[in-house]
Amino acid sequence: MDSVPFTERRNALTMNIDADTVE
Repeated sequence: MDSVPFTERRNALTMNIDADTVE
């Protein structure tokens, strides 16, 4: 069950996308 690392990686990507969207 590698959900922890997967979620963390997805969170980082989402944060990056969110920041780009906010701009």
